[in-house]
Amino acid sequence: MIVIWALSIWTTLVAFYAYGVQLYEVHLFSRPPVDRIAPITVLTAAITFFTILYMTKTHGWKVALGSAFVGAAAAPMIFELPFDLIVMARTVPSIPPAPTLYRELFFFPLFIAEISTIALLTLLPSMRISSYTLYSLAAMFFVFAVWAVLGFHYPTDPIPYALNAVSKVVSFVSVITLFLDGKNAKT
Repeated sequence: MIVIWALSIWTTLVAFYAYGVQLYEVHLFSRPPVDRIAPITVLTAAITFFTILYMTKTHGWKVALGSAFVGAAAAPMIFELPFDLIVMARTVPSIPPAPTLYRELFFFPLFIAEISTIALLTLLPSMRISSYTLYSLAAMFFVFAVWAVLGFHYPTDPIPYALNAVSKVVSFVSVITLFLDGKNAKT
């Protein structure tokens, strides 16, 4: 599973490079918009890492460190997988001569990387699904639903930005709930 995960990340990077080369070749390459959501993702990932590290310390430092790393890596993927499925058809600009081909080149390796990163959670002895995890996931999908009702716009305006940020933070919370110990978790 770890080899598949590493290969999926490499394939994603190669696909992104090929996508960028084609954007450049057809003169569509432009400066990407400022990513205002990245600081929230990085901060929440750091908080998640240290929270899981603390919560799993009774399993030993190797398990705690592995759990913290995989948890912090999987949390944004739990948000990104459904998000990418929704925005895939909205990718702009359409790249000639085959817009669908380039969309698939961009997203399919990314989906494999997202799914394989989430799958790494199953290797952790400190992880277990609780009702809190399911409630957190339901809350994330509820925020997605509100965002969809409002048009699921790119997070440049305040409301889409807030909905993106809230749903992303809730995805991190859902991963943290995977590491609640048996005394505090409802199954």
